[in-house]
Amino acid sequence: MSGELEPPQEAAPPAPIPTLAKACVRGAKHVREDRPGQDAIAAAAAEGLVALAVADGHGSSERADVGAALAVQVAIDHLLRFGKEVHDVSELRRVHAFASHPLRLHLVRDWIDRVHQHAGDDAIDLQVYGSTLLFALATPTFLLLGQLGDGDMMVAGAGGELARPIAADPAHFAEETSSLCQPEAWAKLQVRVLPTPRRETLLLLSTDGYSKSYASDAVFEQIAPDYLEMMRTGQPADVERQLPEILDAVSAGGSGDDIAFGMLYWPASKGGGAPCASS
Repeated sequence: MSGELEPPQEAAPPAPIPTLAKACVRGAKHVREDRPGQDAIAAAAAEGLVALAVADGHGSSERADVGAALAVQVAIDHLLRFGKEVHDVSELRRVHAFASHPLRLHLVRDWIDRVHQHAGDDAIDLQVYGSTLLFALATPTFLLLGQLGDGDMMVAGAGGELARPIAADPAHFAEETSSLCQPEAWAKLQVRVLPTPRRETLLLLSTDGYSKSYASDAVFEQIAPDYLEMMRTGQPADVERQLPEILDAVSAGGSGDDIAFGMLYWPASKGGGAPCASS
């Protein structure tokens, strides 16, 4: 040993906490037919964690609105608890392992329990409350994403790059999709764990009423850079106030379906690094 002290290692700058904007609107078709909306959205922040979830209750399910509302609340509760439990886990593969099991299993089982409580009947057909679910949990070290059923999840970067971090549901065909009401639904819930973004990044989650309002996926994906610019140049609260009007217009001119839509935005920070979805 030379006896000389090694120069101190420069600590990586802390990952910025993302800002949030969200909205949920009743579809134009539902308004015309005087039917309740069947989509839901929820978000919460605590101790450096930000959780976001959207759900789309099935049109054929009598209590789809309740099923979707229960889905997003269950997701937020479990995501925040999960984030606190694994806050000291640094390896992404270990976080993914914990997310795959037991998080997926507990989340779906809790949704089923709450459906039974709402119905007052443990033998209720879960299809009455059927719903999809998409969620995100942002922490200082990782970004956890999950999706069960149809809907859209996109990650946009400042350089114009765009990624779909979770593969399309193989069970999705026409109006058929995976659902919380199906047997072994937890196994169909796809999860992915990525590093927390270290440069300007926008994550978008939406129920399928949004993308169905566009002629193609390519046209729909053009909303990502537009929203990135909105979040960059405006205040999140101002953007959020504009969302209901934007989504109402999209639904009226497109699918006529309900739309639940939320965004997490990480501003530009020092240190560079690749956007989360490219890892």
